Amino acid sequence: MNGLNFSLLKSKACSVFTAALLFLWFFPAVAQQTELENVKEQIKSHQANIKKQNEAIQAIEKELEVAEKEISKFAAKLNELNQESKQATSALHQLKLSAQTLEADKQKQQKLLAKQIASAYRTGKHDYLKVLLNQEDPTQIDRAISYYQYLNDARVKSLKRMQFTMTELSKNQQAQEQKLAELDNLKQQQKQQQKQLSNQQKEREAAVTELNNTIKGEQQQLHQLAEAEKHLSSKIKQTRKKLKKPKLEGLGKYKGKLRWPVKGKVLHSYGSHRRGQVRWKGILISAREGNNIRSVSHGQVIYSDYLKGYGMVMVIDHGNAYMSLYGHNQTLLKAVGDTIQRGEVIALAGRSGGQKRSGLYFEIRHKGEPQDPVKWLKKR
Repeated sequence: MNGLNFSLLKSKACSVFTAALLFLWFFPAVAQQTELENVKEQIKSHQANIKKQNEAIQAIEKELEVAEKEISKFAAKLNELNQESKQATSALHQLKLSAQTLEADKQKQQKLLAKQIASAYRTGKHDYLKVLLNQEDPTQIDRAISYYQYLNDARVKSLKRMQFTMTELSKNQQAQEQKLAELDNLKQQQKQQQKQLSNQQKEREAAVTELNNTIKGEQQQLHQLAEAEKHLSSKIKQTRKKLKKPKLEGLGKYKGKLRWPVKGKVLHSYGSHRRGQVRWKGILISAREGNNIRSVSHGQVIYSDYLKGYGMVMVIDHGNAYMSLYGHNQTLLKAVGDTIQRGEVIALAGRSGGQKRSGLYFEIRHKGEPQDPVKWLKKR
């Protein structure tokens, strides 16, 4: 009996022990599984947040692009109006100079005509027929006839010149009035364009602030820069395939002799740290908004448009695998395929691409590799 009880007791003890082992094994596994599921949910949530944030960034970048393209459009129109205004002012100045010359001619012609009238009056005291009949010498008669004809012809010519001068003065006056009206109209248009430009700049500022608040992480900023450069390289390759290549000599022999694209202080040097491990592949030059940007050498435009990270950017092919890049412009004045001369105005300085201050981002590349632009530009 005692043996049986012991066996039963032993059997129960084994069952309890087995149950305990199963409990100790099962519940930690369940806990681990639950923790794993929680981690997966967190990852999904994090990925969803990242996707949502990226979508928000893309939407803001699109708003910024639209605003900066509008700024570029209004700035280009304003620049065009400024050029027209200068031409109209110059034309008005020439008209005024011409009017002064015509007025001086009129004064001379009036004096000459007065003399001729006085001479005719004095001659008129003597009867024309009597003078001719009193001449006994035929040669004297011919001379007298010629003299009177000369006086008449001279008076007729003087009167015609006077009439022409008066007509020209009248035309000049009308032209001046038209130019003044044209200038007044241009000034009104300039005010309107300036107002629209100011409104777009406010929208741009709001987009830039929102973008900077959204892109907080350095990794995101680095990703943005890398994407911008990748996109630019792709665009340049596509354009080069389409364009007919003109004969260009490159920049090799101009090293250290190229003119600066704009006057200003170098704010960021080539090779200096930009963000984290990223370095500047060009230079950033300070420039007042609206200042002229000039090509450093002759070449052909291979890119002229808005590009994320660079703003309104222009790239010029100089031949022999050399090219120059001009970024953050307010507006672009040349189109893809245009041939550019050394020193030609190609853009107006600005702060597109989400920049806080106005300036020009400038690069020189050879065979796709960035060069130090300062070594290529004239010393100053």
